[in-house]
Amino acid sequence: MATFTQSARTAVSNRFVQGVASLAGGTALGQFVLLIATPLLTRLYAPDDLGKLGLFVAFLAFTGNSVALYYDMAVVNATTSEEADELSLVALLLVIPMSVAAGLVSWALIHLRYLGYGAFPEWMATLVALGTALNGWLFVFRYRCVRDQSFGAIMQIPIFQNLGRAITQVGFGLLHLDWIGLCWGELIGRTIGLRTVAKVSLGGIRHAAKTLGRAKARSLLLRHKDFPLYIFPSNLIGATALSIPVLLMAQFYGLFAAGYFALVQRILSVPLAVIGASVADVFHARLAEIVNLGKASPRAFLAKTTIGLALIGAGPMVLVMLAGPSLFGLVLGNKWTEAGRFAVYVAPWALAQLAVCPVTRIVAVLEGKKFKLMYDALSLTGTVVVLWFAHRSGMTAESAVILLSGFNVLTYVFYLAILFSIVTRHESNLAYMPADFSQRIS
Repeated sequence: MATFTQSARTAVSNRFVQGVASLAGGTALGQFVLLIATPLLTRLYAPDDLGKLGLFVAFLAFTGNSVALYYDMAVVNATTSEEADELSLVALLLVIPMSVAAGLVSWALIHLRYLGYGAFPEWMATLVALGTALNGWLFVFRYRCVRDQSFGAIMQIPIFQNLGRAITQVGFGLLHLDWIGLCWGELIGRTIGLRTVAKVSLGGIRHAAKTLGRAKARSLLLRHKDFPLYIFPSNLIGATALSIPVLLMAQFYGLFAAGYFALVQRILSVPLAVIGASVADVFHARLAEIVNLGKASPRAFLAKTTIGLALIGAGPMVLVMLAGPSLFGLVLGNKWTEAGRFAVYVAPWALAQLAVCPVTRIVAVLEGKKFKLMYDALSLTGTVVVLWFAHRSGMTAESAVILLSGFNVLTYVFYLAILFSIVTRHESNLAYMPADFSQRIS
């Protein structure tokens, strides 16, 4: 019996590593394409062009998969393939009206000239609605693949998406289309990524469209109601907390500062995009498996994953902290040296984000959704207060970034403590023995 249990634990661990390696490989290749394109983009576009792209992408990141009310995330927890297909269909349909609503909100921001969006013409709201829909549908299909652990299909998303994004943005830059070319390149890249993953599970979802009635759809919505009730507002607030710094930098310090900050976010998010996103998907699937089988300790799994992520990110972030301005000036051009100084201050924040964000999927598997909601509300409020205080106090943009980075490092440490309390409570309820923790995940 002990041999069987140990073999099961080893298999879970091996599949975790294999899944992460598969996704990380695809993501790394996709991010490599973007990194190669970045020096070209910084020479083809002005800082304010990248600032406008930052505002555009910030809005899309803000909406994220919230336009499906997080029923797409619930797909991973579906007990059967049929339920997963039906829930995916419901989520795809929810994206349509929510994307229209997102377009209207962006139009209001442009019309009122708020948070820097006054720099856009009002027709830009149409592109925002389109980008929001593409983003929402991509998340639905992605989670459907996560549920089946079809990591090979997910691996292809960043490769084709970033390749399409880089080629079109460079091409539009050569045609002197300015920020419009950047935004259209973003949409084209997302379309290519969506097409890549949709073909894997579209057949099952089409079949669900023939059998799913209103009563069954209503039953699915009620069964997974915790996701729109808690995860939706929580992640919406969290996405706002991540996106709003670019918006407030534009509001308080202008498009140039916002452009610097957006570029720093884009570059320092590479480890999170390459490793973090891959770990998050595999961690989600494996944690659900661990909880269902009861053959391993979620707390040990959380600890090993967090420590591993921190060690992976430490090297690159320390390098940025030591030589950020020189690196940015050398690779991107002298006009981006200021962005390198921003990078020095943002690096600790990026490291904390890499270590903690992927393991927050705990709340989607275990109880803890209310705690996440409270944390995200604190994070958003603190971010706004910090930047408002910095602006009102007459601080420079650099000082504001330092203050914001320090605040976010502290909040991520607090968040990690919440996650450990969730898994500890879960293990206590199942009467796990702490002395055996170190042997459960090999």
